[in-house]
Amino acid sequence: MINTILEGLQPVSISNIYKYFIELVIIYLAAVSFLFFTSYLAQIVSSIVILLLLMPMAFYLYIKFSIYIEFIFPIIGMGWHGTASDIEEIISNRGRNKIN
Repeated sequence: MINTILEGLQPVSISNIYKYFIELVIIYLAAVSFLFFTSYLAQIVSSIVILLLLMPMAFYLYIKFSIYIEFIFPIIGMGWHGTASDIEEIISNRGRNKIN
């Protein structure tokens, strides 16, 4: 933040086209990870990718060019996927655990 102030740059958000493209790529990669891994493992893999790749990239773009990238909506979507997966499992197992 200090670097941007000293250079006279103002933080700006990227255009909607790039924002939606980034969200689409994140959602696609999350979907692929959910396809190949269990729900819990896919969330871990996706979180690691976000922490190791996207966060440093977003931080670098913000510090160097004052570009602010939001990618919170795909992360919320991954959380909802885990909840939906749990609900689906509960519904599919309904009636199987009855004691006769």
